Amino acid sequence: MLADGIANLMQSLDFARDIGADLVNLHLYMDEGPEGYVCSLEPVIRRAVSLGLRLSIENTPHTTPQDFNRVFSQLQQHERASPATVGMCLDIGHAGLCAEHHNDYVGYLDALSAEVPIVHLHVHENYGDRDSHLTLFTGPSRDDDSQVRALLDRLQRRSYSGAMILEQWPNPPHLLLEAAEKLRHLLGLVETNGF
Repeated sequence: MLADGIANLMQSLDFARDIGADLVNLHLYMDEGPEGYVCSLEPVIRRAVSLGLRLSIENTPHTTPQDFNRVFSQLQQHERASPATVGMCLDIGHAGLCAEHHNDYVGYLDALSAEVPIVHLHVHENYGDRDSHLTLFTGPSRDDDSQVRALLDRLQRRSYSGAMILEQWPNPPHLLLEAAEKLRHLLGLVETNGF
């Protein structure tokens, strides 16, 4: 991670504190490998802890589950951060673009070690062609919501309790309200019946 990247993250942490946020999201880049990424993140982790903030590391279309397994193994091995301080932001749209799990964000999730704490979600769709941020239930899950149901089931098994950010700006806007309502319905089914 470049020095100006660290400075920008420090500013983001200060901004998060100033607005009362409790989580700052950043992307995983593997240019320096897992050890290099974790080492460069150490001052950011220390600052986050001092401000009472958590960090979530988001997958990109280029990062694999194995990348996350290795990074979180490094975090645990060197005791540089607790799961309460640093976790993963699972972006299911990005997961579906990963070459190893093309159009299969559930397979991506299944390949993550149980030791990778998922603390935040970005929930949007695409057809595996580009990061189009389609509103949930307007892409592939419009006709078959089995992957969304399987995702919710896996998250329940992992005792997930964070936010699910519907990271879209649809036109017309009511698509977002419909997606949120359908997601609430499916979450209710998971909680009462499981899948």
